[in-house]
Amino acid sequence: MFGDKEKAKSQESEREKREQDHELDEELEDTFPASDPPSTTRPGEHDK
Repeated sequence: MFGDKEKAKSQESEREKREQDHELDEELEDTFPASDPPSTTRPGEHDK
């Protein structure tokens, strides 16, 4: 199983993912149905 450090790192990664998803959802709501992309999208940063 996971050690404490690995478990904490995994939980932190999941939390960051949820925060990013939440930010993107808010940006999409604010810009819909406009054609401009949300400001939280950054080319090349999707493969962290």
